[in-house]
Amino acid sequence: MKTTSQAALATTVSLILAGISFDATARGGPVGHAERSFGPNGGGFAQGTRTVTGPAASSSFSANGPKGNGVSGNATSVVTPNSASGQAHVETTGGRSVDAQGSGKKSGDTYSGQGTVQTSGGYGATGKGEVTKTDTGVSGSGTVTTNSGKTASGSVDGNRDTGAVSVTTANGTKSKSYNNPRY
Repeated sequence: MKTTSQAALATTVSLILAGISFDATARGGPVGHAERSFGPNGGGFAQGTRTVTGPAASSSFSANGPKGNGVSGNATSVVTPNSASGQAHVETTGGRSVDAQGSGKKSGDTYSGQGTVQTSGGYGATGKGEVTKTDTGVSGSGTVTTNSGKTASGSVDGNRDTGAVSVTTANGTKSKSYNNPRY
């Protein structure tokens, strides 16, 4: 059951990635540099920088605690009216890190996307998905494959009132139809 739940979560993430909002005006938020001390007697320190140039944005941050443990990272993204892409890297002073990257595009009423997540420990997954607006709701599907070769796929077809969701893993397929109880 745990495997199916993880597969459902991974597939959902893939579908969300496919539904990226490509509105470039949504690139609001703070720009510039900020820093502050934190913790007992201000023993910790954190700082971050964010810049936006046209459709591109980049940011970086670092934080170090009073005992020297810290984390740092950076990210870049490009968003245009019909496509988006981005990548991010985070690492700790202990040597652990994670990298993520993704891209998506809009073509008519169809949104598609793909992304990967990899850790320094060798764990990771690649996912891709597609969602299409229909006359009555949405129809979508997605697939996630882990570094170890395990694959999960899922699909959804319907709207907020009625529809069906299906998830397939090495253990088989589970499907669930739903109906909004208000109707």
